[in-house]
Amino acid sequence: MLSGATGDAATPLMLGVSLILIGLVPMLRLIGVSERIAYTSCGLAIAVAMLLPWSVWESVFGQISMDFTTWVVAGLMTVIGAAWVMVYNADVILGAAGLVLSRFGTLLPVVKMAIVYPLRARFRTGATLAMFTLVVFTLVTGTASSGSFQKAFGSVEEFGGGYQVRAGTSATAPIVNMRAALRNARGIDPADFTAVGSQSVLSVKARQVGTDRAPESYVARGLDRAFLRHTTFGLGAMARGFGSADEVWRYSTPFTSSGLSGTGVFPRRSRPQVLWVGVEDASGRLSDLQQRLEDEFARAGFPKEDRGYRPHLTIARLRRPEDARELAEAHIQKKFSFIEVPVNKFALFRSQLSPKGSIYSVISEHRF
Repeated sequence: MLSGATGDAATPLMLGVSLILIGLVPMLRLIGVSERIAYTSCGLAIAVAMLLPWSVWESVFGQISMDFTTWVVAGLMTVIGAAWVMVYNADVILGAAGLVLSRFGTLLPVVKMAIVYPLRARFRTGATLAMFTLVVFTLVTGTASSGSFQKAFGSVEEFGGGYQVRAGTSATAPIVNMRAALRNARGIDPADFTAVGSQSVLSVKARQVGTDRAPESYVARGLDRAFLRHTTFGLGAMARGFGSADEVWRYSTPFTSSGLSGTGVFPRRSRPQVLWVGVEDASGRLSDLQQRLEDEFARAGFPKEDRGYRPHLTIARLRRPEDARELAEAHIQKKFSFIEVPVNKFALFRSQLSPKGSIYSVISEHRF
């Protein structure tokens, strides 16, 4: 259970919860709880827990992932819980059956014998009932899962990611440019395709940076922008700190370009100390990056900046602000037209003040 609660896997979590409930039975018996109450309460708790809606589990343990083993474990535990409830409450079932069949005098003795005799060996009867139920569960699961997979494979939205035509190639004969391949293919009109996307799959050995864990097998997927722009696939999981899928895509999409536009001064016109050219931030990416960096520095003990963030490019520092008002006004009146600037890296600088001016040095660089 600890493995499931600290990770994001549902199977060990659900199995751990079930084993805890099973382990409560002998503890309840030791403190004097009757056999019926102990097995019935724990059996009901197991069955109800396994049948709870998925949203209830995630509201308690956070976002967790499931696979086919989760379905199997939940089914097995449900069978065990239900078998306990039926075996240790068979006399109640017998009474209800007698009440219903009391009008049919000839059937009542047969029904009573059919219920009472198996209860003389509860373990044998419970095991037989559980095995029979598991066989039925396996048959139903196999039929339902097969049909579900077939339905999913035929769904363009769920399995195809919104793409109606899907094809694969081998690593020895890859298609580097699918649109060019369509233009050169005989009998195909590229205009018939409204969207063309590609993905690559590569098996690698990877490990978490900063840990001593051994490398494990991992499937790395490469998706081009066209695929991401048109796919209907959603995100299976999101890292902590992201509130929506749009936010994830915004941070995972690299900067391609920004722009310079407008002029201004710091701190104010009457006493200008810095002349700057504005940096366009229409997408909000720069503001998001600044906010994330400020939050991280705040966690490290640095106070947050009281002034609002204004992306800019410093072009001059004035040593005598009192004599630079006319220069500042001329700079502000200068209509700096928009210039697009390619962005391919982020650099963290250190600024050191000195009598001769600020000295800047690069601490680290991060390419996009």
